[in-house]
Amino acid sequence: MSLTEKLLYNISIVYSRCVKTSMKNFWSKLIEALCQTLSYENGISILFNENEDTEIISSYNLPEKHVNITKKIIPSLRRFVTGESLHGNKIFFFESQNYPEEKAFLNELFSRTNKKNITLTIISNCENVSGALLLFKDFDSKSPEEIDALKCLSVMLHTILLNFKDSKAPSISDKFTEQVKFMETIMENSYQPFTIGYADGGMVYSNKAYCDLLGYTTEELLKISWRDFTPEEYFPVETNAFNSNKNIKAIYEKEYIKKDGSRIYVSLSLHQILEDKNGKICCFIFVNDITQKKVSEEKLLKMSSELENIIAERTNELSIAYEKIKNSFFIEKLTSDMLYRTLNTSPENLEKEIVNILKEISNYFKQNECAVFLYSEKKIEELFRWSYDLDYSAAEIIKIIEKVFDELSPIRKRLEAYEIVNLDNVEKNDPISDPLFWKTLKIKSVIYLPLFINNEFKGCLSLKSNTLTRKWSEEEISSLKLFAHVLEGILTNIKYQKELAESHKLFSTFMDHFPEGVFIKDENSKISYVNKVFENYFSLKREEIIGKSIFELHDYETARKFSEQDAKILSSEEHEGLNIETEVEFGNYIVRKFKIPKNSSSFMIGGIAFNIAARKKLEDELSKSERKYRHLVELAREGYLRTDKNGIICYVNKRLCEIIGHAKDELTGVSIFNLFKYTKQENLEIVKTAFESCKKGYQNDFTIVIKPDNNQNIHLKITTSPIFEENGLFDGTLSLITDCTKEIELEKEVSSTRRKLLEDYSYHGIYCKSESMKKIMELLQVVANSDCNILIEGPSGTGKTHIAKIIHYISNRHEKPFITVNCGALPENLLESELFGYLKGAFTGADKDKPGKFSAASGGIIFLDEIGEMPLNLQVKLLRVIEEKCYEPIGSNQTVKIDVKIIAATNKNLYSLVNEGKFRSDLYYRLKIISFTIPSLKERPEDIDIIIESFINIFNNKYNKNIIRLSDEAFCFLKAYDFPGNIRELKNMLERAVIFCDGAKVEIQHFANEYISLFQKMKKIDINDLKAQLEIKESVEDETGVSKSGEKESLIKALKSCNNNRSEAAKTLNISKATLWRKIKKYDLDHLFEKLHKNDSAEVLKNLDATLSNVEKNEKKEIIASLQKTSGNKTKAAEILNIDRITLWRKMKKYGIK
Repeated sequence: MSLTEKLLYNISIVYSRCVKTSMKNFWSKLIEALCQTLSYENGISILFNENEDTEIISSYNLPEKHVNITKKIIPSLRRFVTGESLHGNKIFFFESQNYPEEKAFLNELFSRTNKKNITLTIISNCENVSGALLLFKDFDSKSPEEIDALKCLSVMLHTILLNFKDSKAPSISDKFTEQVKFMETIMENSYQPFTIGYADGGMVYSNKAYCDLLGYTTEELLKISWRDFTPEEYFPVETNAFNSNKNIKAIYEKEYIKKDGSRIYVSLSLHQILEDKNGKICCFIFVNDITQKKVSEEKLLKMSSELENIIAERTNELSIAYEKIKNSFFIEKLTSDMLYRTLNTSPENLEKEIVNILKEISNYFKQNECAVFLYSEKKIEELFRWSYDLDYSAAEIIKIIEKVFDELSPIRKRLEAYEIVNLDNVEKNDPISDPLFWKTLKIKSVIYLPLFINNEFKGCLSLKSNTLTRKWSEEEISSLKLFAHVLEGILTNIKYQKELAESHKLFSTFMDHFPEGVFIKDENSKISYVNKVFENYFSLKREEIIGKSIFELHDYETARKFSEQDAKILSSEEHEGLNIETEVEFGNYIVRKFKIPKNSSSFMIGGIAFNIAARKKLEDELSKSERKYRHLVELAREGYLRTDKNGIICYVNKRLCEIIGHAKDELTGVSIFNLFKYTKQENLEIVKTAFESCKKGYQNDFTIVIKPDNNQNIHLKITTSPIFEENGLFDGTLSLITDCTKEIELEKEVSSTRRKLLEDYSYHGIYCKSESMKKIMELLQVVANSDCNILIEGPSGTGKTHIAKIIHYISNRHEKPFITVNCGALPENLLESELFGYLKGAFTGADKDKPGKFSAASGGIIFLDEIGEMPLNLQVKLLRVIEEKCYEPIGSNQTVKIDVKIIAATNKNLYSLVNEGKFRSDLYYRLKIISFTIPSLKERPEDIDIIIESFINIFNNKYNKNIIRLSDEAFCFLKAYDFPGNIRELKNMLERAVIFCDGAKVEIQHFANEYISLFQKMKKIDINDLKAQLEIKESVEDETGVSKSGEKESLIKALKSCNNNRSEAAKTLNISKATLWRKIKKYDLDHLFEKLHKNDSAEVLKNLDATLSNVEKNEKKEIIASLQKTSGNKTKAAEILNIDRITLWRKMKKYGIK
């Protein structure tokens, strides 16, 4: 029943009881009913008479002093409501702190009564004002339903007042028509047939449902009497119903004759409304069509009559039929009762109620026991049981059955197949091998019916007898099926209730461990659930919080704010409501609220209260930290830029403003896509692509070129990273921007300088600055076009093969073949066939002719690398080729003439091999017509820097790098290193370093570990000490030959035993000469050699000069002159000689110059 209907019903009760009493008594009862129905604390009614000086006042639960206060404001109130009613307003809601100035007459009422809210209802029919109602309460709850009820009340009370005029009983007149119209508004669209009529048959009003029931229109019913469609036999019943009791409703049944002549049975409910001055009763009548019920009853009566007639002839058959019918009624009643009783029983009493139902089923079928078994595959989960004989408990029964559980499986399988298992005599139809099973349970016959829950077999319903065997009829089995089906529904409900209880327990356990306070308010804004944390917020127990409103838990202002939030959430059209975050005044908490659907038409409020004390502290610390780091960012050398999720700039630092040439306020709020003046459209596309990539969570590194207002291009290197919120949503980007214009220009300058440098010192791919290499390059041009043989000597890795190729390239044979043969890479037998070729059948496996390398090189140049490794017998054949320009292939007697130039190379001393008999002297001299030795890299250190530049240039192109130079440490290390592998080793070192370098400068850590270790050793000594630089590699050797303790004594002893020969002493101590030299300096042992030097100096220098060539003697003189000229300053002397200090130091040592 809605609030409006409830209100109208209560008013009708008051009206019916007080209609003939005084107006004062009626309004006293009426105002009491209004306050109780609408939940107001106090109320007062004011009725205006025609004489404006007199009013009738009735109040409810209002102190006398407040009534007197109200009387004082009646003139102002009357003027207000009279004016307002002309505009159609019926209800006004006023708050103590919020009412218009023109209603200032309420000021005294509010201040004297201390009420927070007043509801004013004008009693009016939109034409005349009859009075006013003032209803008081201490809180604001203006629901739409309450407003609708008050509007209906206004019109209805006006009508009632008209009927109370002169304190006479109201009559059905034009005034009463207003009330009929009001009832018409309520009942017109109702599906319930409804009419208003007199006891004498007159019709006042009928709704559409009533007209449809009889087949008449509304106008037709107003012209006739209800007696016209009521059979005469019901006239006395109708009259008695109208006159039975004027204050209590009457309910009775009758027949209606419809317009088409057919008859229907109806049930009437009469409610008295008014009685006119002549005593005529007017009632409103609710009608229900019970035709089908009557037809069924008549059929049953007819059947009963027929049965009675048949009983007279066939007593036995009629008795059985009668029992069937009675049983059918019983079963229907029992099944409906089963559902009703289980659905309306509390969970704790549900099992007891099921046992009572099983008892009734057992008694009806006259069985000793009725039980429900619920079990899994190997275990009985639950047993509901009623029995006359309780020799065994439920637990004992389960144990007995589980002993033969497997033997009962045939019965279970039949039940799973939806089959009813009827064992009418277990002694004859015993499925159990154990004969004591049925005797133990005292069973003579038993029937099992399957039970399914959610289409899954879960158990069975069983009935057993221990006194007689039983044969079940089809009707009984049909009844049992019905019981089983109902039990399935009951058990399903039990299952859901248990699951619900478990879910509620799980929910409560989870919520009690939830770290924040959780609460739920029902549709009446009362607290219906809180967790333990929420209890701690208020220091109250859960029982003290549940059922209370927010006004009982908070101060008024906080509660009012919460109430407004609740109303906003509930009025939201969104299903999930609104998330509202607000700080409340009962602590450092933030409350987030949301709407929870209870059913299709009502909602609850849920909320979580977060303790933000720690968060506030963290925010303060974070704010301080942010200010600190913002200051650091402002001082950074790079530009910083922060955008929002739409690419709008929200922060830039000072450095970025300097780079772009704009102030902060000019940049903030600008789109990142409009920030720069791009030199090309593709730069803008790069920025857009990077921003879209950040949205997907990727960091982007890119370089763009912009043109600020000064029209000078600026190269910007930008690293852009995405920023995400805690919930994972994209929140913008943070970019680190570096002005790399100078670096780009430097790279261009370095590239240009490197290119020019390589062009100046390049000779067909050989880069050199040293005089020795320049002389070799000059010699190549002279010997390239001669046909004489050339011998190239030099250490491994110095580029002998490359020089041989240069000779071929610049010679007049450059269009002819250049064939390379490594004499040390092939065994003797293969080398001969490789050089001279063979004929088919010359040896096993020679299945075809093969020309040799000499044949392939005909007209061109053959390069014999590692010539010192060639066997002596092949040296003879080679000598013949050189002398006679011919040879015979293996297996052939024919001489082959050739025109070929031979270039040989070796890293060995061929002269020594000749003396040892390992190389033919005649061949040696034939090859050495033109020879030159390529110096090792340590002998021409001035070439290292240009070679480094050439390799960097090569590897930059090969690996797409942009390396500008080596670091000072790396370069110093390479200059000090002696390169035993020569140029090949330097190339491999640099290639590895370039691969691992990701910047513009190669550092020492980019080299291999052995070189890094060597560098660490170098750092421990004076890097400017030229002697240490010269012997740096030897410092890697193990120094364990001299222990720390007694180290000085060991050194002195070793030197004396070797007659101060440092080389022999180093071998004795198992250390390098450089290490020995450092330790001599460390312990100041130079005095041991002073006497030796004084005595032997002249003789040593004399012997040394005797071994020098004229060129070396001239070089020695130049060095001495330069040192004398610079007063011994080796740096300046090296500059005069156009060599570096290391080379000068080595030459001074070589020539014995101090």
